[in-house]
Amino acid sequence: MKVKFFKNKNKVRDLRDVFKEAYYHIYTNDSISRADRLMSEFIKFLHCLLMGTTKSEYQQYKMDLSLEDKILLKRFHIIFEKEKQKNTFFRDKEEILLDDESLIYLLRLLSDYNFDSIDLDVLAGAFESLINSSIRGDKGQFFTPRNLTKTIIDLLEPRKGDKIIDPACGTGGFLVDTTRYLEKESIFSLTGIDKDFDMYRLSHTYLEVLGVKDYKIINFDSLDVNKLKKIKNIMDESYDVVVTNPPFGTKIQVTKENILINFELGYKWKRNRDGKWEKTDKLLKKQHPQILFIERCLQLLKPDGKMAIILPEGLFTSKKYGYIWSFIHTKARVNLIIDCVRTTFQPSTDTKTNVLFLRKRRINEEIEPIQEIKMSIAEYSGHDRRGRLIEKDDFPLIIKQIKSLNNDNKQNRCGFKVYLPVSKSPILIPRYYDYEINEELNSYKNADNINLVSVKKLIKNKVLNVRKGDEVGSKAYGTGDIPFIRTSDISNWEITHNSTNAISEEYYNEYANKQNLKPLDILFVNDGRYRIGKICILGVNDTNIVVQSHIKIITVNTPNKYNLDSYILLYLLSQPIVKKQIKSKTFIQSTIASLGNRFSELLLPIPKNDKEIMEISNTIKNSIDLRNESLEKMRGLMGQDFIEII
Repeated sequence: MKVKFFKNKNKVRDLRDVFKEAYYHIYTNDSISRADRLMSEFIKFLHCLLMGTTKSEYQQYKMDLSLEDKILLKRFHIIFEKEKQKNTFFRDKEEILLDDESLIYLLRLLSDYNFDSIDLDVLAGAFESLINSSIRGDKGQFFTPRNLTKTIIDLLEPRKGDKIIDPACGTGGFLVDTTRYLEKESIFSLTGIDKDFDMYRLSHTYLEVLGVKDYKIINFDSLDVNKLKKIKNIMDESYDVVVTNPPFGTKIQVTKENILINFELGYKWKRNRDGKWEKTDKLLKKQHPQILFIERCLQLLKPDGKMAIILPEGLFTSKKYGYIWSFIHTKARVNLIIDCVRTTFQPSTDTKTNVLFLRKRRINEEIEPIQEIKMSIAEYSGHDRRGRLIEKDDFPLIIKQIKSLNNDNKQNRCGFKVYLPVSKSPILIPRYYDYEINEELNSYKNADNINLVSVKKLIKNKVLNVRKGDEVGSKAYGTGDIPFIRTSDISNWEITHNSTNAISEEYYNEYANKQNLKPLDILFVNDGRYRIGKICILGVNDTNIVVQSHIKIITVNTPNKYNLDSYILLYLLSQPIVKKQIKSKTFIQSTIASLGNRFSELLLPIPKNDKEIMEISNTIKNSIDLRNESLEKMRGLMGQDFIEII
């Protein structure tokens, strides 16, 4: 939507572009160099401009573009001083730090907008665009995309009269979308808490500008339980809905004993003789804030209340976090998990996230041994990894599909059901249970011409021998001319190598016997970011190498009962159904992706017909031989360096 300028401005401009232009102008020209400080100053300016006058005062202090610069500045400072006395938005003795030139630029750019008549969605879009382009996330804070906040609120379904809180509200996105969902006139109570003063101010301004009434934003640390109760009267078990995107990251941890002591998850847990997790009396020295926020949300929630929390994917997969799920299952029931595509928070952060929806258990509620959990998989987020908008967006589809599951049993990847035991700590990543992949695999199981066999079974029957490579260390790079093959060197069924990583014969001899590479061995990329599943086959001249630890080395032992050879295996590992399985079984710890031991779970569709197998093997072999012959001829024509160029 567009907004028109008043007076001498007759062209239409998108307010999002105007806000960003204003921010980047002062970023470039003002004396304030730090982006976070500049954002704080810009928010102070916008607050004064948008909220600093009543309608009667608006005419008195209106920034007339025909006025001289010094009069414009004087009128703005009158508003600023008035706002300082009116609320807690400003700290004591706080001043505007933007220089006069920047203030004049901003006043002339923005003051002729009639913000009272602007559509709220337009203004909200401008704020979100500004927030997204300027917040850096150095404290683990990242702007939650609008389509995701809307999805979460729509699925939480807050009701008239609900008390709703976001204990790490950041820019206030969840609170804003709650008001949209309840259409403002409904009676409800909104509370947002954030310990970052700039985030507090930003969310406060955001909600004020949008005309939200029944809310309060508190500048405090939500994890400081006792002080929050005493000073701000935020009481446990007082809220119907809790929703948040807490700060998280490997570099930020809570270390204060007076905070950790108030959380069960602030203590060390261990397994007892029955394999169940138990809390010990030993307080941890540090804990990740996102883990404490899970418990904090449950503390604030009323029995039978609902919550949603965005968490890094590592919490849903790692065995070391089993104690967290043991704690969750005793306090709440898992209702839904959304598997967010990796682009969701890009370009701000590459951290892979999922959304966890819980319902807090009622007092003395029985814990069922098997839980029905709804799951969703988002493959498209409405933008690419650089933040550029794309047409495909799965989040609206997820809302529709999850709600339809209550009425019918039609399932797809945007919404399906799984049944998992509470007693264990199962994998809780939706794509691991992808409904559409399982349906496709079932069709293979029922096919007369296919044997669907797991890699694990092939290893057990000694059809395959699988081992992994080694790390030689950067100290070995460039010490010789023997190739050290890394994940980036494998593509299109072949290997290349970077001579800068080549190693000496001494290093080669250290690993050669262990890796025991032979012609027709297959290299499979098992860990990495975007290269997992890449494969190649070794030729007769390719065995004098050392392979990196992120790569699996696979030898096919022939003959065998499946008539499997290296060429057939190369073909099978390249099939679409196998690639889908690889993607579904690849887990991400923070930003590092790994297939891990789940490689053995892959099901391979091996043809039963011997003639078909032989034809496939011959076709693959002939194609590789022809390519190798062509490369040899080109090497002869262009020199030995040719292979490194391509």
